[in-house]
Amino acid sequence: MGAGSVIIHADHSNIDDIRNSRRTRKTLKAHREREKFFNDLWKSVGLQVLDKDDKRFKIEFAKNGDNTIYNSTLLRIALLQNQELETWQIYKALHNAFQRRGYDINVPWKNTKSKDDEENEAQVKVYTQKEGVELIQDVQYKYPCYYDALLLGLWEEKTPSTFNRTTKINPEKVRIGGRVAPRSLVIRELTDLWISAQKQIPELRNTSVEKFLYGEYREPYASYSNPDWQQFMGRIEDWQGVLGQKIPRFNNRIISKCKLLPKRNVCGADTIENITFVLLQKLHNFRYVNSLGETNCRLAPYEIKKIYDNKINAWVENLEDLKKNNKNHSFTITKKDIEKL
Repeated sequence: MGAGSVIIHADHSNIDDIRNSRRTRKTLKAHREREKFFNDLWKSVGLQVLDKDDKRFKIEFAKNGDNTIYNSTLLRIALLQNQELETWQIYKALHNAFQRRGYDINVPWKNTKSKDDEENEAQVKVYTQKEGVELIQDVQYKYPCYYDALLLGLWEEKTPSTFNRTTKINPEKVRIGGRVAPRSLVIRELTDLWISAQKQIPELRNTSVEKFLYGEYREPYASYSNPDWQQFMGRIEDWQGVLGQKIPRFNNRIISKCKLLPKRNVCGADTIENITFVLLQKLHNFRYVNSLGETNCRLAPYEIKKIYDNKINAWVENLEDLKKNNKNHSFTITKKDIEKL
């Protein structure tokens, strides 16, 4: 009895779902760490964290007759307008403001643009618009919270201090994949929210805006760009601050496509693989005039090997020294190297 043909479906070895699940877990973990930082900061100055099981945290709209503002978006606006709020309302406003960090088009390690990058940049450019028309005209209201409230029907520019306590019929969604806030607007809002919070809560005044945003680093991407913090690159310290972001630690996480093999990614510029390749390419492309006056002469394979063997050890030492001391070193082939042959 024949078993017949074994049919293997096209998506049999597809790992898209697994990859997406892994990314989701990492994103949630990073978010929890930023929330933990904010809660620890809040408690460190003697303030009480609003528990997520608390009714005031859960509900967004009050019952009839209750004038208390519960809506997170409206609380952010009220805080920006320096309206007097209770401590739990300020906590809820700040907590909600960093739920989305926005998209930064100028991350320092970016060396190429993927399709996702191009789509995100295009979405960032039209974040403040609808069908090509600016939603908010006055620059003082160009904050993510105002845009969210406008889409929900909770706020209008012509009456900036008046809030609608219920959303409009069929409000537009504000948390959708195609709507990405620029990081610059998120930073602007969080900065002004923290300054406004310090005016109402004296205990917060000893904590700078920079620490609130970036933790002990006090600057964005410090473990990547600041030598004093590079030892913490890719570690949990990167998650400090409400805008903390874990920096890719390995060069193959900051990738561009190889020029020789387009289907593969390049190795890092400061790796021995790249230095070896550069050295061999220089020797392969080297041309000289020999003692007989013949031009355009090439090095023989054994000559290339001899120069390579003489130079590679020194280059490796220079590379290690470069990584430790951040000094400049030469990775070149000199006339003397050729004359040694």
